[in-house]
Amino acid sequence: MISENIDPETRIIEAANRVFLKYGVDDTTMSQIADEADISRTSLHYYFKNKAHLFQKVLESIQDRVIPTLSEIINADVPVLSKIEMFVNEYIDLIMSNPMIPGFLFMEMQRDAKWIIRLLNVRNLNFDKLKIQLEKEVAEGKINPFKLEERMPNWCCSMTRFYFEEGL
Repeated sequence: MISENIDPETRIIEAANRVFLKYGVDDTTMSQIADEADISRTSLHYYFKNKAHLFQKVLESIQDRVIPTLSEIINADVPVLSKIEMFVNEYIDLIMSNPMIPGFLFMEMQRDAKWIIRLLNVRNLNFDKLKIQLEKEVAEGKINPFKLEERMPNWCCSMTRFYFEEGL
């Protein structure tokens, strides 16, 4: 359980994060979240009207941890393949330090494979520099052409599958 010294909204978000990670969004109930946060359902609904609103807050808390690093990778002055390697390494570090995230990502990407791109766009993460770099390296014959929007969810799914298959 969560420390009772934390404000109720933060306790709820942390509890929801654990429950969403364990069961996925569709299979999580508000009752499970209330139980995990050690509060009543009435109190939960006082802070969050519905599961969708709460899920959005959980995503925002995850974004707050991930976006700065992803932005550094995008803006790094290195070739695209190095950026991909950096992204993979950061993703592996993320799943190693948060072992329930791969299952959550896997379930959510099966439900909607492009949600991660929409999630990043909401935070105005600027992919323009990376797209220009991709076009340049494709034109120079350094890499084969691909659409970032299509590859990113596939990379995450592949790494998540690898995580489960290798039992890391």
